Amino acid sequence: MSNLAIYLFVIQLILSLDAAPQVLDQLQNGLDYFSYEVLENETEKVSIKIYYECLCPDCRRFDSEQLVPAMRRLTDHLDIQTFPYGNAKTEEHDGKPTFTCQHGPAECYGNKLHACVLDMLRNHSQALLVNACMMDPSQAGRGSDDQALDVCGKAMGFDTAPIKHCATSDRGTQLLEHYGEESGKVGYDYVPYVLINNKVLDPDCSDLLKVVCEAFVAPPRECRAYARELLEHGGSGGGYARYAGCAS
Repeated sequence: MSNLAIYLFVIQLILSLDAAPQVLDQLQNGLDYFSYEVLENETEKVSIKIYYECLCPDCRRFDSEQLVPAMRRLTDHLDIQTFPYGNAKTEEHDGKPTFTCQHGPAECYGNKLHACVLDMLRNHSQALLVNACMMDPSQAGRGSDDQALDVCGKAMGFDTAPIKHCATSDRGTQLLEHYGEESGKVGYDYVPYVLINNKVLDPDCSDLLKVVCEAFVAPPRECRAYARELLEHGGSGGGYARYAGCAS
């Protein structure tokens, strides 16, 4: 049983007791001491690997509804690698790689934009947020095109011209070929295909944050705060209730 699961169980036990408030406070303080002083490990990071394609509706939902919220809470505790290739295919013609993408040429170009963002932006967390921004449902059309990149570049304060040049150059082709090779090593048959510490995430899971928190040996304080939120709202018929069956 993970530390987060133990923490949830003990808190639930405390809440079920018909005890005086001061007793509950003492028990909670003891748990907080145990969590903060004994379990805290600032150097521990959970690995997340995401294999996706930029125009896939499920990939877009995963990024906006799960990945971005998890990043905003736990970015310092995560090691995230993304592979923008998905169900594409790579072939060679006249000595050069060519690509066929599930959602057409626009997706191949969009995947190149994503690959170039990852390659060119020095801040990896910013690069991940830029790509998530391009996939956000609020973008015009299907997103992940020059227009979406410009919207995100303006919002985040970076020049988009070098990224567009990369996507239309040999560098963009090389990057997409690389992500195709890396994706081929995994052998998935759906996207988004997500690995948490190299364990496959249930594609029906709707709470990435909960699964990630349970993957820590020593859950950071952000996870303990989330555990309390789950306990406060999970049994009331609210939005957290649907997460109860999410496997870690």
